[in-house]
Amino acid sequence: MDTSKTTQRLESDADWVKWYNLFRMTATFHEVWPYVNPDGTEVLVEPRIRFPDVDAENYDRLLKVAALEHQDAARIHEKHRKGVLEVLKWINSSVNQVYLNQTTNQQSVRGIIVALREQLSPDSYARQQQVLHRYNIHRRTIKRTRLTEWLIVYQEIMEEAASAGVPALADSTTQVADFLNTVKEIAPEYYTGASFNFSRIAQPIQAQATQAQPGQAQDGVQQPPQVPSGVTQALEFKRWVRTFHPDWLTASKPPVSSTSFATWQGENEDNNSSSSQNNSSKKKEKRKPDCPACFGQQKHYIVDCWHMNPAKRHSHYDPEKDSNKKAIEAGRKFLKDHPRIQERLDKVLKEGSSGSSSTNWRQRSRSQSRERSNNTSYVGHSDDASIMSSADSSSDSSFCTVDSSLPSPSSFTSGFCLKDSVIIDCGTAFHVCNDITRMKDLDYSWQKAILTGGGAVQAVARGTMVVRPNMGGKGKKGIRVRDVWYTPDYPVTLVATEPLRKKGLFFTSKS
Repeated sequence: MDTSKTTQRLESDADWVKWYNLFRMTATFHEVWPYVNPDGTEVLVEPRIRFPDVDAENYDRLLKVAALEHQDAARIHEKHRKGVLEVLKWINSSVNQVYLNQTTNQQSVRGIIVALREQLSPDSYARQQQVLHRYNIHRRTIKRTRLTEWLIVYQEIMEEAASAGVPALADSTTQVADFLNTVKEIAPEYYTGASFNFSRIAQPIQAQATQAQPGQAQDGVQQPPQVPSGVTQALEFKRWVRTFHPDWLTASKPPVSSTSFATWQGENEDNNSSSSQNNSSKKKEKRKPDCPACFGQQKHYIVDCWHMNPAKRHSHYDPEKDSNKKAIEAGRKFLKDHPRIQERLDKVLKEGSSGSSSTNWRQRSRSQSRERSNNTSYVGHSDDASIMSSADSSSDSSFCTVDSSLPSPSSFTSGFCLKDSVIIDCGTAFHVCNDITRMKDLDYSWQKAILTGGGAVQAVARGTMVVRPNMGGKGKKGIRVRDVWYTPDYPVTLVATEPLRKKGLFFTSKS
């Protein structure tokens, strides 16, 4: 088995203590620690048979006994030799190659460990700083780590801090106080009870502090290493959790309550709001695919692509541009290979062309018949929110009297007295221009049918219209109107006040 994926790796001096402890555990498991201990001197030697004295009585029996002893010693030696090879294999799989290359001149596993210790083993002060830094970071991870794993790592850090003699963590009261302040963020009820009874908790702590130091003899008896007070409090907290909140220890994510675990409620360790975490409870949006028409540079569905759906195009989009032609060709090729997506796109385009009007056809036909009865031409549009009544259009809109029996508006376009004029119309919801010389940036991909009292006219493009007033002096300025429908068959050019009013432009008339 490749142990490099399942064990602690030695990448820097910060990993030395944990890696060395695992190395010692591995060597002890294979029963070869005396032969690889960097501070030891015992060497694994191949056993030799001890022949008895040739003049001794029962020589044959003594020779058989010596052979059996040698056989047993050889078996043990082979076991230890294989154990040393397993330890060497573990070292090769867990040590960074950069450090391992500097030990190639060593002839034994003990020599390799001694060389690594000289390179990576930190001094006492550096080790204390590393442990303290790791301790402070680990305290802030309690809100995003499984509680069982967090308690195990906390116990490991506290034991290492006791071994390294970190001054900041030498006081038992400080250990317990830090632990209670840490778990306060996830279990405030436990913090409240423990802090209220802190005097009772502190008594065994003070008693423990007055005992002999670990490893020292007291009354002639060797004392075992003391358990850090923080670890003792962590075990008490674990028992409390197992009793009142057992699901906290088995959940894949830390517990969430109304007063705790702020990380999963939109705050990080510093109690700052996080926009990404604020939306964690919301349903994640479905990931949009790469658009084949945009050659993977945009992420959207092909029905939302401006190359394939004219309704999504901007006014300055030019379908005759080489890059746009290539994109449209790529999109059509993709749709040819995916007929179901082609059907969906056709359905969207059909619904957009037939259902874009917010008024039903019955209302439109009723208004159209009413306008025709009054012999008043009016403008209707598929994107218009509503159609003006005959009274409103006759009083507020520019109009011309036409014969309703004419088959097409194009017959009255020529020769109309206001054909070259621009009229400000407060009864129209959009702009219309019949003079191409006034138009700029025409987009011929936009085409709409415009209803009039005398029939329907076709808007062949949409763009920007420039209006230059014929009155005023040198300071007169032109007007540039955007989103204007170019309709060459319409009898007059209209500038609608409603779209301008939405942009903060108002027209007033003087009587």
